[in-house]
Amino acid sequence: MMVLKWTLVMVLLAGLAACAQMPTTGIGIDNINLEPKVRIDNRELADKLELGNVKTKRTNDLLTVQARVANLYPYEQTLQYKFYWFDQFGFEVEHQGQPWLPLTLHGGQVAHIQGVAPNSAAQNVHVYIREVLKK
Repeated sequence: MMVLKWTLVMVLLAGLAACAQMPTTGIGIDNINLEPKVRIDNRELADKLELGNVKTKRTNDLLTVQARVANLYPYEQTLQYKFYWFDQFGFEVEHQGQPWLPLTLHGGQVAHIQGVAPNSAAQNVHVYIREVLKK
């Protein structure tokens, strides 16, 4: 009986350790208006998702961005994305002011995500996408 209890405890601890190892990071593109740089913090997600064809323009003095997101995976992916806006000196505009937005892509689906800067101080933008982990 004691061996069974220890076995159950060890299985539970191993399960918790595995959950702690699940990636919560994603992929992104930094410095879109300067020298764009792809950022991969989650190799597994990067193998299933393509982020690119990023375009920017100014509308009513606000920076607008659009990016193409393609699901390379044959199954549905539940994702979140966020734009980070920076002024001419590299300081984040409205730090922590914008929420993560939901994005669901079916197998092989392509979508375009768009964002508009919160104010005219924004001169540069980073886009970041992460998986929503299912419990």
